[in-house]
Amino acid sequence: MFIGWLTCIWQVCYCLPQASPKSTGTTNGSKLQDAYRLGRYGASFKKNTNLLAEKLSTSFSFFDSKIIENTNMNSKTKMQNFFDSKYENIQYIEKYEENIEFFNNLLKNGHKEDIEFVIPIKMYHYADPLNQTGNYSKALTVLNEIEEDIEKLKGQSKRYNQFLESVTFLKGVCLARLKKYKESNKEFTKILKKNPTNDRYINWYKSNKKNEIDRLFWIFLILGLGYYLLVLILQFSGLKIENVILREIGSAIALLSIVGSFAWKKLIDKQILKLK
Repeated sequence: MFIGWLTCIWQVCYCLPQASPKSTGTTNGSKLQDAYRLGRYGASFKKNTNLLAEKLSTSFSFFDSKIIENTNMNSKTKMQNFFDSKYENIQYIEKYEENIEFFNNLLKNGHKEDIEFVIPIKMYHYADPLNQTGNYSKALTVLNEIEEDIEKLKGQSKRYNQFLESVTFLKGVCLARLKKYKESNKEFTKILKKNPTNDRYINWYKSNKKNEIDRLFWIFLILGLGYYLLVLILQFSGLKIENVILREIGSAIALLSIVGSFAWKKLIDKQILKLK
């Protein structure tokens, strides 16, 4: 590249002196010949000047891109060093948000190496700390973004499956903490099909099932206790309910809700998952 534009400079510098007519004759033929030579060398000068400008422009663009690349490399190293160090979750969140434009630019440029660099930081040091600090809705939004970022690596990166499994797990956890148990288990089902013996995935899946059962039995428990309290109020007010079933059905529903919930959870614990 250096040789190319230096050659252009040499051509520009030496073509002008050569443009001076060798003959200073006074005949019309000599004048025409001199004019022809000047025109030819002028065109050559213009051509070489344009070529020089083009070479210089290309060179400056090359150097600019190298400067930007080196700046990014230095920034990436600093970021990696920070996120590899031990800090509180809130510090990771603040650091990522302070440099969110830098990370977004790396994701937008589409380079595999840059995407592979950002995803672990965004997932483990931004989305997960958001989840752990109770910012579940925001964490879920970020995890959905990460899922889209990971799709850019499909068929290009060996880390695609690893990233996809991790983000699916974190989405499952986040949805569970938002008490969206069915949606959470949809995420855990995806990864359990690939890793059916993973204890952590199994425990989360079963925990969601138990929470769904709890939600159902709590409704029956509240209805049963409410009916039982209503019967007591009526009896204290002087209204006697002779029918034993009508009188005791509330307490029976409440008791069955407690026993049923306990028994169902035990069944879930012993259940061997068979996911289709």
